[in-house]
Amino acid sequence: MRWVIMALFCLANISNAIIEISFSGITETVADIYNVPTTWVEMCSEIFMFTYIPMCFPSFYFLDNFGIRKGMVIGSAATVTGAFIRLGGFWNFYLILVGNFFVALGHPFLANSISKVSAFWFKPESRPFATTIFAICIPAGFMIGYIIPVVISSGSGRAEIGFLMLVQFLFSSIVAISVVLFFKDKPKYPPSITASHSRKKFLESIKECIKNKSFIYLFVAFACSEGTLNALVNLINPLSTGKGFNDDEISTFGVIEIAAGLVGSLIICHFFTKSRKYRLSILVLMTMSAVVVSMFLLPSEKNNFVLTSFLFGLVGFLVHPTMPLGFELACEITFPVGEATTTGLLNSGGMLVGIIETSIAQGFGNDSTAIAFILMIGLIIGIVSIILCKEEFKRSNQDIQEESVLMDT
Repeated sequence: MRWVIMALFCLANISNAIIEISFSGITETVADIYNVPTTWVEMCSEIFMFTYIPMCFPSFYFLDNFGIRKGMVIGSAATVTGAFIRLGGFWNFYLILVGNFFVALGHPFLANSISKVSAFWFKPESRPFATTIFAICIPAGFMIGYIIPVVISSGSGRAEIGFLMLVQFLFSSIVAISVVLFFKDKPKYPPSITASHSRKKFLESIKECIKNKSFIYLFVAFACSEGTLNALVNLINPLSTGKGFNDDEISTFGVIEIAAGLVGSLIICHFFTKSRKYRLSILVLMTMSAVVVSMFLLPSEKNNFVLTSFLFGLVGFLVHPTMPLGFELACEITFPVGEATTTGLLNSGGMLVGIIETSIAQGFGNDSTAIAFILMIGLIIGIVSIILCKEEFKRSNQDIQEESVLMDT
């Protein structure tokens, strides 16, 4: 049953992510078809960042107090509702924007469930793997969302845009119905001792996180890491066009960055989670990422498609794995704080830093050199913060101690 839960969770997040990113690769095409400014088309994906932070607190309050299933149903229902409203976009573009707003409202309920589903459905030795799979399903949705619209909408017609939205609505409908029918809060028998423990109440959890210095340092490091990824998604166009690349090449960079991130997450998390060296892993990955980002400043990188593709792929390979590692470490150092609370706080930090870095870059006229400097400075701040973070394994140690007691008795 846990593999069914994993599949449903991944499909729900993928269906949401596909809609979020669906127009990013065809922004100019959609703007021309509907005769609207490109800024309005870009808002279809940017609205997810702006709604995430205010919706983050209600979402993890709901998840930690009313259960994963209800949160997943709300997230999936919001996704399919928004997808349905988007069908009216065949006639009026602004209905697409309204639909995306509803999809964005559901996003925090899905994304903030990552560590909670891992904790309640998987054994301690399987939790890091489950968290990794759950964390990469959103970028996997982004990759699919980049590719499918380009293929379907190659003819640049309104009918093709309408067909694209119909496909997305049908897919999200099937996923939402499956979630309602089959998704469960928890298995009959807890997979670990700590899975059966009650978690702290919402306000207690927030206070605990604020007082926990290690969590604050991890929060800053994670925010800088995920914020770099969020900013990179928004700034990949100006970062690349300033170096002489066309739209097709820029779309390729986006796909390469995400694909490399998926591979990197699976490989790196598989090796490092066995040793439980979360802090060291994040430190090494962020340090190497900062070095790679600095290479975007090299003159030889300009107009060099192969080198630039390699750099984008390397950034994705190194930065994406910090997300599941960060989620797991946060749950360890804050236990028994609710997993949805820690995941939600980390994600909100990443969104906030992404908005800040994007805004600063726009203040510099989206100059490619300025963008590289901004991303690099963000990573350096994160590196300093993770060095100060103290690694603790409160949840794992609790599992080990209580299992030993049970064996002795």
